[in-house]
Parts: sequence; structure tokens; C-alpha cells
Amino acid sequence: MTTPSHALRTDGGGSLGFGHVNRCLIIADAIRARGGTPELVLGVASAEVLSHVRNAGYACRQLDPAARFDAGQVLLDAHSAVFDLSHRETRAHLASAQDMLRASRAAGARTLLIDAKGEECLSALSAMETDILAIPYAGAESEQVLPGAKVDVRGLQYFALAHEYLDDTYTARDTPKIATKILVTAGGSDPVGLTEFFLDVLELIHDPLEIRIVIGPGFRSSQARTIASRAERMPHNTELVNAPENLADEIFRADFALSASGLTKYELAFAGTPSVLLSIDENHDIANRPFAALGSCVDAGRFDAANPVAVRDLVATLIRDPVHRRIMATAGPAAIDGRGTQRLLDLLDG
Repeated sequence: MTTPSHALRTDGGGSLGFGHVNRCLIIADAIRARGGTPELVLGVASAEVLSHVRNAGYACRQLDPAARFDAGQVLLDAHSAVFDLSHRETRAHLASAQDMLRASRAAGARTLLIDAKGEECLSALSAMETDILAIPYAGAESEQVLPGAKVDVRGLQYFALAHEYLDDTYTARDTPKIATKILVTAGGSDPVGLTEFFLDVLELIHDPLEIRIVIGPGFRSSQARTIASRAERMPHNTELVNAPENLADEIFRADFALSASGLTKYELAFAGTPSVLLSIDENHDIANRPFAALGSCVDAGRFDAANPVAVRDLVATLIRDPVHRRIMATAGPAAIDGRGTQRLLDLLDG
């Protein structure tokens, strides 16, 4: 068995979703393209996450709960490590995460910590000793962190995009007078039921639509069955897209999207697909505001305060406003150049 060159330590599944895991898969693709041998090392992970990683063609290990923050178990013989685990589960074990990063560097590994914004930003809570700290989001420049990183990089120029988006780079697509091809996407697991809310909204639209609903790999079976039943009764032409390997084809195909305000919003923006975004909680809502200021989306606020009729009014107006959608479609590609993954690896491998 080939010794891994890079360990990518992350978590996912359930309420954590698939965003951290998917970003590590994107980085793993780029490492492999450079001749490296990446391995995903999972702490908190559902069976669906393990299957998702293996189906993507990567070796992975799930750590024993007692070893989730054990640098030796994470690294084994890897000379570099990516840590993408800034979320509430890690925040509850902050000192252990800090020790893991420190011990990884002491063992001679080069380390990259991909941190979050707001209440899930580990570096704002404790000094994280890492070679590179990256906060690759809109508005990250204002995040206050404690000293600990040798190199600190922020912003959209470090956002990691899957190679499928770069293979089909943005071109000036026509903006239809009425947006009829609608994509519904609520992350890998949709923990709060955004998909069904979006269907409530679209049921109220009178213009005929072609709707494609993404069923993520972490959706509960009962949830997927309910959505499938709803889709059959929709007054629009509605199809399900079950656990796609990536969303690039769906995003480039769509005229417009209804989406959770997670990492997918950056992919929508890069592809020039206008969207209405809804946040699953207060932290996501706050984090989404600087992104919404870019102009590629309309921010519909928090799910727990959202009203289907009010969101319907937003969507109904936008799908009939090609001028506004054209402005939205050009704002995203102007802000994201797609070279974030390579910039991160240039730093890590340098």
C-alpha cells in the first residue's frame, strides 16, 4: 500500500453536512494531480460520508473516538496535513484540536488549517499553531484571530472549487426573459428541511417551471421519500437528482437556483447562476451577509423566520427580471477566479 503524502482531517454527515468533506475531496483531487497521495482521515463521520469518500475513489480512515485529535493517528507517515474541521463539534474539544495542530508541526508535518467565520472560527477562540491559516470566505478579512499561524490568508481568492467547474469555465450564457430552469439544492444532508420549504415556495409560482431537486447523499430515507412524493404532485415539471458526484452540471444547466447559504453559494456564483439563499441558522445568516453584498444572490434571511409567500414574491419577481439576473450572473465570476485550490497547495507545498 502506498504511503499517503497528505492527510486531510475532516468531519461530516448529519447536522454537519458534507461541505467540509467535499472541500477535502476537491483538495485531494488537486494533490493527486500534482503527483501526491492524499488520504482522508475522518473523525465524526456518518456511514453515508464514508461511502461518499470511497465512491469518489479515495482511501479513508475513521479514527476511534478517543483518537480523533491524536496527531500521530492522523498523520501516520504523511508529510503534510490539511485540517478542515472548524465547526461546533470541534469547538467543544478546542484544547484537543490545538494540541493536535501543535503536535503535527512538532512531528515535522506542514499544516494547513481551513478555518470558519463567526462563532465556529477556531482561531478566534484559541491560538492555533499552524503553518498556514486560511479563511476562504467573503468577509473573512474582518475576522479577528489570535496569533499562532505563520501565514494567514483570507478571502475568496482561496476558495476551493471542484475541477468540474474549471473544466466548464464560465462563459456568457444567455439570460432568458423568464427563468424557467430552477435548481433546488439544500446541501448534502438538509438537516432542517429547506428542500420542502423551497417546494412550498415553488408551488405558489404560476409561471411554468422545470425544477430539478438535488437529493444529497446524507438525506434521511424518510425525507427523500417525502420529497419524491411532493415532486410527483408539483404543478411544474419536476425531477429528482440523486446524490450527484458534484453539482457542476446542474448549476451550469440552471437559469436560477434556490439554495442553502452553505458552500454551494460560491459554486453558483462562479458559474454565474443567480440564486435566492436561505440560511439554516443565525451563524450561517451572519456569515452570508458579506457574500450577499457581492450581488450574485438575494439573501432571504433565516429559515426559522422565513415565510413561503414572502420568498415566493422574491422568486417570482426575479424569474421575470432578466436585467437584474444578468447583473447577478456577472457579479459572481467577477469575485471568484477559481484558482483557490492551487493557491492553497502552493502555500502548503512551498
